[in-house]
Amino acid sequence: MIVLALVPLHTYAGESSLPSSLQGAKNLIQQVDGPAFQSLFEKTSLKISSSPLAPLARYQPEGRVIEFGADTKRYQDEYVYITSITDRMDRPSFEQYLTVLVSLSLANEKAHFEQDVNGSLDDFFTYQKQQDLPRMCALYALQQHVSDIVMLEMAVKLERYFLGLGSPQGVGAVRAALDKMSVKETYEDFRQGLLTGDSNRFKAALEVMRKDRSALNIASIRLCKNGGTTSLPRDVIRRATSPSHLGETTPASPSVTRTSRSYNE
Repeated sequence: MIVLALVPLHTYAGESSLPSSLQGAKNLIQQVDGPAFQSLFEKTSLKISSSPLAPLARYQPEGRVIEFGADTKRYQDEYVYITSITDRMDRPSFEQYLTVLVSLSLANEKAHFEQDVNGSLDDFFTYQKQQDLPRMCALYALQQHVSDIVMLEMAVKLERYFLGLGSPQGVGAVRAALDKMSVKETYEDFRQGLLTGDSNRFKAALEVMRKDRSALNIASIRLCKNGGTTSLPRDVIRRATSPSHLGETTPASPSVTRTSRSYNE
């Protein structure tokens, strides 16, 4: 077991106490899509981890906490590699790249926060308690897929924002962050499908992303290493997909005793 060095809980309001990359991401998010993130910033607490193995951002339902990995120097080498082929005039700085990377990570975790609020994580813990592994794993895979969609939706908004500013470095930072996440090529079809209303292209991009990232998304749940391939009730699907607007938001399900806190770990 890895013991993380965590400082006490923070709020996002204390700007001076936030790591610079997180503060920069929060400022950028407020410019681009502030109202959509208001609930996340107001209703979650923040844990800062100094461990080099901590994720950049991870939502934990117990206490509704966002864990943030403050050791961002580890991303320096990949930044150099990813941006090495970019024209010098268009190349984002490391700080710009990191700010966008954190913004996309927070968008991903915002989806899980909203799934929690809407009752989808209770659905997961119910299946876990019942040892219904096919449905538990299928739901987890769907939740992760939806968070990827929300992340790409945020990438579209960030790119359009930087285009409006006439900032090639900002656009380059978005592309570099997507490259780091191995979704850059899928993003092109996703963006075009979304902006032009080409539903076939949009759906094809989602299917490619689902297949490409399914193994990665499910890897954190040991019992789901073989995935989940069963049907889910319609209400369960709606609660899981509501953050991406692919389904209707429904009231949260009845209270569920969470017997494990292994979600998203």
